[in-house]
Amino acid sequence: MSNETRKPIKSLRDKFLHASIWENEGSKGLFYNFTVSRSYKAGEDVKYASNFGADDALALGRLIDQVYGEIRELETAAFHAANDNAAPVPAAEPTVAIG
Repeated sequence: MSNETRKPIKSLRDKFLHASIWENEGSKGLFYNFTVSRSYKAGEDVKYASNFGADDALALGRLIDQVYGEIRELETAAFHAANDNAAPVPAAEPTVAIG
């Protein structure tokens, strides 16, 4: 890898919540990861944290839902690019564990 600073391929935002999607390459090809953070002001400085309060939960969930959709689109595009005119990748059903 070069000495250049890596940048996310996509960034999403909801007020003070941020999500970044990162493209990586492994032995099985491209794959995607994401990071989330919350910005806040400390005096005149803007800082970022990776911990969230209960009030962030709903907006964070919605933001992660958007990230999931973006990553699925990227995976589908990469699949089609690698397999010219192949059948679409079936959508995975999200699993939510409550309780």
